[in-house]
Amino acid sequence: MVAQWWRSAPALEQWRPTSWTYRPGSTNSRNIRQECYSFFVPTVVEHPHFKPWLGTLPVTVAAKVVDGIEYLREHGRGAVLPDVRHRIQISRHFPDMSEVRADQLVDGHRFVMRVLVCFVDEDQTLLVCIAGNKEGYEERTGRDWYGDYVPVAGQLVDIYKKGAVR
Repeated sequence: MVAQWWRSAPALEQWRPTSWTYRPGSTNSRNIRQECYSFFVPTVVEHPHFKPWLGTLPVTVAAKVVDGIEYLREHGRGAVLPDVRHRIQISRHFPDMSEVRADQLVDGHRFVMRVLVCFVDEDQTLLVCIAGNKEGYEERTGRDWYGDYVPVAGQLVDIYKKGAVR
């Protein structure tokens, strides 16, 4: 099952910082205005099962997810829709929890990917918590995607903030 990696307790204790290089001259489909929003680029910290899970996705979908995280990392709280939605209101960590959005159609299958992230350590760290395909989730499970995923993301943020996984 996609995005069930958070359920293993030992996995929650395996956070590893990931250093992403900021490339001021990089070009992508968005206007890069990093200088307008912040004076530093946060460090990205991912759950150890995030990259293996990302590897299970079609290449174009995974690339769009990574691009969205990179966009958020570069722009911080200045990132905008449709790629990022800030201030997930049902989160205990409101207004610090955000959502990276990537919608893609691949071989007739729709991927409505959502990655819940949280700004911690006074915005110096972007914590990549949990991700999943929102497409058809409510029909398959009878539950709301946000109702299931946001509390788990909140637990991961709490664990990180307690310092148990630094």
